[in-house]
Amino acid sequence: VREAAELQQGVAQPARWIPLSKIQTDAPEWKEFVSKQDKNQRVVFYCSKSECAGEAAQKLAQQGFKTGNIGAYGDWLKAGLPTRASAP
Repeated sequence: VREAAELQQGVAQPARWIPLSKIQTDAPEWKEFVSKQDKNQRVVFYCSKSECAGEAAQKLAQQGFKTGNIGAYGDWLKAGLPTRASAP
Protein backbone atom coordinates (compact mmCIF):
# COMPACT_ATOMS: atom_id res chain seq x y z
CA VAL A 1 0.00 0.00 0.00
CA ARG A 2 3.05 2.24 -0.30
CA GLU A 3 2.87 5.25 -2.57
CA ALA A 4 5.04 5.43 -5.72
CA ALA A 5 7.72 7.56 -4.05
CA GLU A 6 8.23 4.81 -1.44
CA LEU A 7 9.08 2.05 -3.92
CA GLN A 8 12.72 2.89 -4.62
CA GLN A 9 13.97 0.02 -2.43
CA GLY A 10 11.83 -2.48 -4.32
CA VAL A 11 8.78 -4.53 -3.40
CA ALA A 12 8.03 -7.95 -1.96
CA GLN A 13 8.35 -10.62 -4.66
CA PRO A 14 4.69 -11.76 -4.58
CA ALA A 15 3.26 -8.26 -4.07
CA ARG A 16 0.57 -6.59 -6.10
CA TRP A 17 1.10 -2.84 -5.82
CA ILE A 18 -1.92 -0.67 -5.06
CA PRO A 19 -1.15 2.57 -3.20
CA LEU A 20 -3.21 3.43 -0.15
CA SER A 21 -4.53 6.55 -1.89
CA LYS A 22 -6.24 4.27 -4.46
CA ILE A 23 -7.64 2.03 -1.71
CA GLN A 24 -9.02 4.97 0.28
CA THR A 25 -10.88 6.33 -2.75
CA ASP A 26 -12.16 2.97 -4.05
CA ALA A 27 -10.32 3.57 -7.33
CA PRO A 28 -10.94 1.16 -10.24
CA GLU A 29 -7.59 -0.58 -9.58
CA TRP A 30 -8.70 -1.38 -6.03
CA LYS A 31 -12.15 -2.55 -7.11
CA GLU A 32 -10.59 -4.84 -9.73
CA PHE A 33 -8.18 -6.26 -7.14
CA VAL A 34 -11.01 -6.95 -4.68
CA SER A 35 -13.17 -8.58 -7.34
CA LYS A 36 -10.41 -11.13 -8.06
CA GLN A 37 -9.81 -12.16 -4.44
CA ASP A 38 -11.01 -15.40 -2.89
CA LYS A 39 -12.65 -14.87 0.50
CA ASN A 40 -11.23 -18.22 1.62
CA GLN A 41 -7.64 -17.01 1.11
CA ARG A 42 -5.90 -14.52 3.39
CA VAL A 43 -4.83 -11.23 1.79
CA VAL A 44 -1.86 -9.64 3.56
CA PHE A 45 -0.69 -6.05 3.38
CA TYR A 46 2.54 -4.22 4.12
CA CYS A 47 3.63 -0.60 3.84
CA SER A 48 6.48 1.66 4.90
CA LYS A 49 5.62 1.87 8.58
CA SER A 50 2.80 -0.68 9.09
CA GLU A 51 -0.03 1.75 9.94
CA CYS A 52 -1.23 2.09 6.34
CA ALA A 53 -1.19 -1.67 5.89
CA GLY A 54 -3.51 -1.98 8.88
CA GLU A 55 -5.91 0.52 7.35
CA ALA A 56 -6.00 -1.38 4.06
CA ALA A 57 -6.43 -4.73 5.82
CA GLN A 58 -9.32 -3.37 7.87
CA LYS A 59 -11.07 -1.99 4.79
CA LEU A 60 -10.93 -5.37 3.05
CA ALA A 61 -11.89 -7.26 6.23
CA GLN A 62 -15.04 -5.15 6.46
CA GLN A 63 -16.05 -6.73 3.15
CA GLY A 64 -15.75 -10.24 4.60
CA PHE A 65 -12.19 -11.12 3.55
CA LYS A 66 -9.50 -12.72 5.70
CA THR A 67 -6.70 -10.18 6.01
CA GLY A 68 -3.41 -9.55 7.74
CA ASN A 69 -0.87 -6.80 8.27
CA ILE A 70 2.68 -8.09 7.93
CA GLY A 71 4.15 -4.76 8.99
CA ALA A 72 6.65 -2.62 7.16
CA TYR A 73 8.71 -3.37 4.07
CA GLY A 74 11.78 -3.18 6.30
CA ASP A 75 10.42 -6.15 8.27
CA TRP A 76 10.14 -8.10 5.01
CA LEU A 77 13.76 -7.24 4.17
CA LYS A 78 15.02 -8.16 7.67
CA ALA A 79 13.34 -11.56 7.34
CA GLY A 80 15.33 -12.19 4.16
CA LEU A 81 12.21 -12.73 2.09
CA PRO A 82 12.38 -12.33 -1.71
CA THR A 83 12.06 -8.92 -3.34
CA ARG A 84 11.99 -7.50 -6.84
CA ALA A 85 12.45 -4.10 -8.48
CA SER A 86 9.37 -1.94 -8.43
CA ALA A 87 7.44 -1.12 -11.57
CA PRO A 88 4.59 1.26 -10.76
